[in-house]
Amino acid sequence: MSVAIPLYFDPGTEAVIAAVMKELAERGVAPYMHETGIRPHITLSIYRDLPRDACHRILSDLAASQPPLPVTFSHLGIFTHPDPVVFLAPTITPALFDLHARVDALLDVIGDLPAPYYLPGNWVPHCTLAVEMPAENIPAAVKIAQKLPLPLSGMLTDVCLLEFPPLRHVFTLPLHTPKEYNDADPAQ
Repeated sequence: MSVAIPLYFDPGTEAVIAAVMKELAERGVAPYMHETGIRPHITLSIYRDLPRDACHRILSDLAASQPPLPVTFSHLGIFTHPDPVVFLAPTITPALFDLHARVDALLDVIGDLPAPYYLPGNWVPHCTLAVEMPAENIPAAVKIAQKLPLPLSGMLTDVCLLEFPPLRHVFTLPLHTPKEYNDADPAQ
């Protein structure tokens, strides 16, 4: 059983993206994401396995010191190999890459066989809209995805642990503004 570490969005951003995922399913173009109940997300890493208790401790500490991250999706993208994927692509920011690198460094010591696509230097941040579809459905998926109001800005608010297959939610942790930031003099 594999595990994924996704980041979830604020409710408003999630609703906009989920509506497109629902339309992709209702039109029979790419039903997988909607029908399996996968929430819109950006995956930070995938491992063949992670010890759940240690992962929870590590991600709890990270979430307690990591403020929610702003994210702006600027365009659509397509992965063509090994299977087609239509996705929303965020504008790359140092903060997003830093969070990815931190999670990788923290989980690398306990994780079993990280997926190569998610390693630093290989990772392409994205929010999957359409997957598990034949290649001939790509144009229809793109046409539906073009309904998204780009640029689309929101916040990454939670870090999670999911197991698959089958998909099972293990835990979700809200990202927090560090206490020392909350206590800082706003005039500084």
